[in-house]
Amino acid sequence: MRPNRGEGRRHAPQWLQAIGAVLARNTQRTSRDGEGRLCRAWGIELDQANVHLVCLSALCAGGASLARICVDEVRHVPLPPGLVDGTDILAPEEVGAMLRDVLQTHPLSDPSASFSMALCPSVVLSRELAWESLLPGYTVTHPETSAVTDALGPWIRWHAQRISGLEDADLLVDWRVSAHDRSKLTLTAAQSHYLSVRDALADHAGIRLQGLVDAAESALRACRFVVAHCLQRPVEVMGGGADGDAGDVSEGEAEAFHLACLWCGETAAKAWTFAADRPGSAALPCTLPAIATVGADAWCVALRTVLHAQEHRPAVMIVCGHDPALTALGGMAALTRTVDFPVIRFDASTCRLHCDLPAEAATIDCSVALGAALHGLAGGLVR
Repeated sequence: MRPNRGEGRRHAPQWLQAIGAVLARNTQRTSRDGEGRLCRAWGIELDQANVHLVCLSALCAGGASLARICVDEVRHVPLPPGLVDGTDILAPEEVGAMLRDVLQTHPLSDPSASFSMALCPSVVLSRELAWESLLPGYTVTHPETSAVTDALGPWIRWHAQRISGLEDADLLVDWRVSAHDRSKLTLTAAQSHYLSVRDALADHAGIRLQGLVDAAESALRACRFVVAHCLQRPVEVMGGGADGDAGDVSEGEAEAFHLACLWCGETAAKAWTFAADRPGSAALPCTLPAIATVGADAWCVALRTVLHAQEHRPAVMIVCGHDPALTALGGMAALTRTVDFPVIRFDASTCRLHCDLPAEAATIDCSVALGAALHGLAGGLVR
């Protein structure tokens, strides 16, 4: 999300949206054999107990694609109590100092690496609006041109202010054409506090954030990345989230193998289904009640209902998220019992690992940090 769209866009971080041409080119070191640039990206997730870090590297061939992606580091840094409360960072100076100590002494310390941090979707407003609702009686034919976005900026900010209930001075807004329907735009808004506190953390850590990314979308991106590795499919770094092609099956084509992805956070949860063997296809979001409005049993039943109602019933559900959030829903046993098909935890060990992953690190979910790192790695490809 680019805060205050139209003001300082060149230097503003990409915030909660897909990678686009506005991203500055990042890591550009040339490999020893001259085959391409070596790109490195860190993904960061914070919860009340840990800072979760994942470092990825890849050989970028000509800036257009990735020859391969390797997981160079997975680390979970324990946090003292009271520094993070739910979605809010109460002590950005202390957390930033801890992160700086880890990164400065790390063997993969790299001044040209990119950093992306996850943000819980419970503090983000995301809506799809018809273009004609902004300008009744008019049709927007080229919504991605700068002239159109600049002209519609005030109208879109006004709609975001009306929907969110936030004052304009406290509002960060971004938008883009819907991936599924070009007659609509995807509007994303959040309170500026959540950006400013993370900027302060980055300053104390001695890093510059490339962007803040939706934690749930990051988990989905990581899930699809791991599945692609398992199936030996081409890895889609630029997509891999909810966006993509419709993924319809043409006549005579074999039916896709479908999976479900569930992300559970402390204050929010999301689920999608996707065709496992079609990395470029769209992931379809499941409509579920907010976890704060219903009990755990009722929420699991709603999950089962929506998954079983899908046109392509998932063969397996992959669960992302940390133990406290899963425990609140009854744990893996309750999910398995309720959805009535196989349920497995997210596991990054199937990826190409260059690190010696400690046993304790492997038991803690790293999906959100991995997805955030993939977001940053994709930014390194943009020229």
